[in-house]
Amino acid sequence: SAPPSLLPTLFALKPLAILKIQFLSVIFVFFMIDLFDTVGTLVGVAELGGFTKGGGEMPRAREALLSDALGTCAGALLGTSTVTSYVESCSGISDGARTGLANIVTGTLFILAIFFSPIVRMFGSYNPIIAPALIMVGFMMIRGVKYIDWEDASEGIPAFLTIVFIAFSFKITEGIGFGIISYTILKLATGQSKAINPALIVLSILFIIQFFYLPF
Repeated sequence: SAPPSLLPTLFALKPLAILKIQFLSVIFVFFMIDLFDTVGTLVGVAELGGFTKGGGEMPRAREALLSDALGTCAGALLGTSTVTSYVESCSGISDGARTGLANIVTGTLFILAIFFSPIVRMFGSYNPIIAPALIMVGFMMIRGVKYIDWEDASEGIPAFLTIVFIAFSFKITEGIGFGIISYTILKLATGQSKAINPALIVLSILFIIQFFYLPF
């Protein structure tokens, strides 16, 4: 069938609404969710693909985050749900994808799927079809835990909390938030304050504000 019309949501923006104080909390929450969902996904995918360097540094992270941000803005203008990076990319990397050609193929298939949206929607919401794919993605990503220093409680506990809260909250941002908060607290409690980047303290405060004062 013909693709669903974009006219009801296309450029349906109210930019002056951001001037209202009650929207500041919404903007903040969306910013935190989108940023750390993307960071968590990129780190996991880059680690699996062997793109990271020593110390966990990811080259060209700026370009990766920029492309994700452009996708987010374009999706908002079109009125779709947030366009962002997804951990399902791990399935392509596990089969050898490295250059970006797999992304072009995936994007082309998504364009074709638009014309079959009723059928795709019918099968896409069927859990027995989705579950195996997610299990394989989780299996591929969990292999990264071998790089965690489990002998150091101030390193292992935050990593454990990150994994657990991602699983139980169904949100990467929630897991990363609890991981950052616990990491900062444990490093301070064990006298390892020099290991804490000032940015982590700021992020911990922001996550605490989000969790306890800006429920969403």
